[in-house]
Amino acid sequence: MSIGDTARLNYGAVRSEILQRMQLRDYVLLVFLGFTGAIFGIALGTSNKIEILLSLPYLSLGAAILVSQHNMMAAILGEFLACELESVFKQQGENAPQWDNSSTFENIAKTAARFRFFGHTLIIFVPCIVALGVNWRAAFYDPFPAQPIWWFGMFCLLIAGAVMWHSHVIRINSYVKRCWSRNNVT
Repeated sequence: MSIGDTARLNYGAVRSEILQRMQLRDYVLLVFLGFTGAIFGIALGTSNKIEILLSLPYLSLGAAILVSQHNMMAAILGEFLACELESVFKQQGENAPQWDNSSTFENIAKTAARFRFFGHTLIIFVPCIVALGVNWRAAFYDPFPAQPIWWFGMFCLLIAGAVMWHSHVIRINSYVKRCWSRNNVT
């Protein structure tokens, strides 16, 4: 197999993985929203058990880790396509434009990453803030085990925020150091 054939195969495989990671990220968010709706339904339904909302920060941490991991890997894989495979294609005389390092993508990449970060933060954080806020008495006045559950939930929310922020910074930095092509066709 030639270098060009290997590069094309790698490009197709990596592009497929990026798309799959985006789908999995969206699936994680959809499942999280489903669980959130179900938990709020139970908490505010006829049983009126608002304490069950304290499970949301734990689910949020899991969702934040999974979403962030898919975001970081998509960025890293895109950087591989733009910076490493692009040079192989050019050496082989194949100069077709690639989305991953195009000037079109460069113009929107950071803004799109910021919107994605804020959207994911709202989806994951708002239900947790509501859950902790509605159960604020558990943090100070309720007996064991409610107090440690509330405080550990707050800790999970803060860790989720740190994980999501770290992922966002990695994504933005990958765009800063990406090998952008000002003119894809030579």
